[in-house]
Amino acid sequence: MKEYLKINIFSSKAAGRIFGLFILSAFIPIITISIISYYQVSDQLDEETRHQLYRESKAYGQTIYDRLVSLDTNLKILKNELQRKLDREIIARDQWLQSIFKSLVIYNVNEENDLIFGDANIAHIRDQIEFGDIGEDETTIRIVHNERRGAEIYLINGINNNSSYIVAEINQDFLWTYGIYEPNIACVLTKTIQFLYCTVPTDQNLKDGIRNKLTTASKDNSVLYWDYNDEDYVIGMWDLFLDAHFNTESITTFLAMPERTAFSEFDRYKSIFPKSIVVSVLLILMLSIFQIRKFMIPLEMLYEGTKRIASGKYDKPVDIKSGDEFENLAGSFNEMATKIDEQIKTISTMAEIDRLILSSFDTDYIINTLIVYLHNLVDANHINVITIEDREEGYAEINFNLDEEFNKICKENIYLDIEEIKELENGKEYLICNEFSSCNYLAKSKKMGDKYFIIYPVFIKNKVSGVIIFGSKNELNLNSDKLKKLGELSDRVAVALSNAEWEDKLYKQAHYDSLTLLPNRFLFRDRVERALEFSIRENEYLAILFIDLDKFKDINDSLGHVAGDEILIEVSILLKENIRSYDTLARFGGDEFAILLAGYNELNELITNLIRLSNRIVSRMRKPFLIKKRQLYITPSIGIAIYPRDGDNYDDLLKNADSAMYNAKRKGRGKYEFFERAYNVAVNERLELETELRQAFEKNQFELYYQPKINCKTNRFYSAEALLRWNHPEKGQIQPKKFIPIAEETGLIIPVDYWVLNTVCEQCKIWLDRELFDIVVSVNLSANQFRQHDLYKKIGSTIKKHSLPPRNIELEIIESVTIENFQKTIALLKKFRKLGIGLSIDDFGTGYSSMSYLQKLPISRLKIDKSFIKNLPHDNDSISIIKAIIALGHSLNLSVIAEGIETEDQFHLLIQLNCDELQGYFIGKPLPVPEFEKFMLENNFPDAGLNLTKKSG
Repeated sequence: MKEYLKINIFSSKAAGRIFGLFILSAFIPIITISIISYYQVSDQLDEETRHQLYRESKAYGQTIYDRLVSLDTNLKILKNELQRKLDREIIARDQWLQSIFKSLVIYNVNEENDLIFGDANIAHIRDQIEFGDIGEDETTIRIVHNERRGAEIYLINGINNNSSYIVAEINQDFLWTYGIYEPNIACVLTKTIQFLYCTVPTDQNLKDGIRNKLTTASKDNSVLYWDYNDEDYVIGMWDLFLDAHFNTESITTFLAMPERTAFSEFDRYKSIFPKSIVVSVLLILMLSIFQIRKFMIPLEMLYEGTKRIASGKYDKPVDIKSGDEFENLAGSFNEMATKIDEQIKTISTMAEIDRLILSSFDTDYIINTLIVYLHNLVDANHINVITIEDREEGYAEINFNLDEEFNKICKENIYLDIEEIKELENGKEYLICNEFSSCNYLAKSKKMGDKYFIIYPVFIKNKVSGVIIFGSKNELNLNSDKLKKLGELSDRVAVALSNAEWEDKLYKQAHYDSLTLLPNRFLFRDRVERALEFSIRENEYLAILFIDLDKFKDINDSLGHVAGDEILIEVSILLKENIRSYDTLARFGGDEFAILLAGYNELNELITNLIRLSNRIVSRMRKPFLIKKRQLYITPSIGIAIYPRDGDNYDDLLKNADSAMYNAKRKGRGKYEFFERAYNVAVNERLELETELRQAFEKNQFELYYQPKINCKTNRFYSAEALLRWNHPEKGQIQPKKFIPIAEETGLIIPVDYWVLNTVCEQCKIWLDRELFDIVVSVNLSANQFRQHDLYKKIGSTIKKHSLPPRNIELEIIESVTIENFQKTIALLKKFRKLGIGLSIDDFGTGYSSMSYLQKLPISRLKIDKSFIKNLPHDNDSISIIKAIIALGHSLNLSVIAEGIETEDQFHLLIQLNCDELQGYFIGKPLPVPEFEKFMLENNFPDAGLNLTKKSG
């Protein structure tokens, strides 16, 4: 059908010239690229082979180290079993131990050795190994080189204050075997280049060759070449550091691989490369011929053009710009078609403009499309459409074509004089001007080189709302009929702009925030969903940043909503300045903002930009905002979720970004966090626990445990601390550190605290009535409870309700809470002391109390925070702090109690430091009521508490 493709491509001058250019343009780059790629790929394959060999030698060394650690673990387990008097016959028959150790003996310094199993000749190590530098419970490796038996490797662990050692000779088959197959060679050597193992016989030639390479090798992990037994090898080495774990010198792993194996990929590449060049050359020739044939397509274009004219279609000219016979022929053809098309184009353009006016309410789209359509009617160089925004101030926007092909339509702001606007209203249907006119609305067109103008005012309600300007470098010759049609067109444009203005107003009210003029959550959702559709189709990545302003409510509450609104406007401006023009920034309401970043092909690129953007926002918001002549500081917490990693729909992405934002707040505010699925799970678990916590209080699942305290002077258990426990019906007992923070955040801690106090009062009264014991019970007051205005009244009424002497209750108060409102705190504490209730400062040493504050507080006891106790007796800094606290307390006539006593050493040290009272698991763990009663009765009667003399002795 397409006979023109059968033409000989070399019979045309143009075809011959293009064929020559094709060949020249293709051959030079392919030769250059071939040379560069050959050397580049060669170097890359060589380097990769070298690194692979180094990694293999390192992997071999790591395997040896792992097996040594495994042997050490087995030896320590065996030592523990022996110390527990396990039957040695069982150990001697253990096949696993015999597979990893050849011999096992208990070496006694002053007694006979005790052979567990293996070669009795192991006793000869007494003369070859120095045991004096091996510490108790330390494992070391000793290597003995025996001329008859070869290298022997022993694993030694000190026991019984170094009076004896457990010694195991390692089965080297277990240690060295790694799966090195011929023709590869693997050896292990000491730092003194003595062979421990080798996969091939270690003749002198092999030893000399390896020693030479080890001596001359550089320390840059490079691979060396080695000639062994008439074959070329490449080698890799790695030093295995053993001193830290086994107190012995390093060993070196040596791995050799034949060059023919190591560089097989490189050899294959060299064999394929010439063939690929030949194939490329053939492809170039074929593509060149194909492209030349395509060059003959202009004949087909002329053929198709004649068919369009025959069918009555004149709107598409034959566009050929070849500089040869085809272009001349096309020019003649188009000149013939233009005259026929001119009348039809005018009618069809008017129809298209009518359709545009009726089908769209987007002002910018209407104007931009209108400019292109008007170009079909008037052969002007530039067409400007001006819309007046503010008639009184003269603000207006001008849309114009930047190029004469009308492919790029631009928009700028301009200013119109009010007199010019009135002149347009009082003028004729249209105006014709030249370059000498001084009107402001012609300035843009004149700047682009236009000299002749036709101007049409656009009226809405008898007021000029816009101007259409046709600008040309040459005089425009339009007949009266066309000028009249353009006038009709301006009336149609007025209708379109009026409708678009109203629709635009309604759209902005529904989709934009009225304060910041940013998109709202509805428009943001629409844009995210559109971006998701595109990302799914194009396999791209996008991200949502959810931003919340930290403590914004404080600004609203203290300075009013007007100041808050000013902050929001400033923040929106700052955020907009830091994102790309095509990114979406939205305000969700309140102090919440969201940013959409889309169009990323690489995940790493997206993450990098997210980090940069987040850091930039956080950094710039550290600077103060000047609001009402005051400097206000506000920080953002930013959460980030990425598609598709963190969700594949809008709701999941927004939810996860919000979760990440709360994680940022939890970590200190003023920072950003990426979404972590583990944190989200933890948040869900926390929400579930919060719900169950409320039910636990209602269903009476709480229980009090009592932990005894001892008085170091009287050697008696004088007091106890009430500790809350949650007995969950499914999860068992839940520790306070897991649910108390939730109770504090939700406000549930206040009723829980009063429940604790009421239960303690009830229990103390029972003990008094039963004449079991008369003790003081400490009750912790949370910060939330301490801030209650009716705290004194409620505590007093609770104690009075149970007819309990106030002296049986002691309140423990957190140190930092006491200084929040110091004068109010002193007054409240004095009322408690007057009532007879004991007062103690809890967690002392971690807050902010000064000497001047402390001496004014009406308290009776300081409780040293257990963070200072846990590192005793080895932490000199903690000892110094504890001494200072005890001295401070005694100087103020206060008792000092230490909590968290868990070891005997801590117990003795605190007694030596003159601490008054002690509490902790070593003294007595928290106990339910029945067990606590039994403990108190057994330890206080008839003997007075713990035997301190015996303990200290």
